[in-house]
Amino acid sequence: MDKRYQIGPWNSFRETLCDEVGADPDVALFLPEGYFDACLAGYDTENACFVYYSDKVIECFVEHQDMDLEEAMEWFSYNVAGSKGDGFPTYIESLNITNE
Repeated sequence: MDKRYQIGPWNSFRETLCDEVGADPDVALFLPEGYFDACLAGYDTENACFVYYSDKVIECFVEHQDMDLEEAMEWFSYNVAGSKGDGFPTYIESLNITNE
């Protein structure tokens, strides 16, 4: 297996998460690295992949990669959400519900 995509001791958060959701750490699970842990929505057991909030990932690009919103949205659309295949994350939008 390609070590770039292997969940292992280099990232105890994700290793712990795999244990919690029952993901097989020997299966290639593609996970964004770095500050994206805050964007994690969950794990899709049916498709064996992690689920991230797309709007929060875009916010991370703006905050941490010195991009404006339009650049971040384009980067996300083409380079992140455009990557598809077995084990790649799924992206959903978070619900911003306010009580007024």
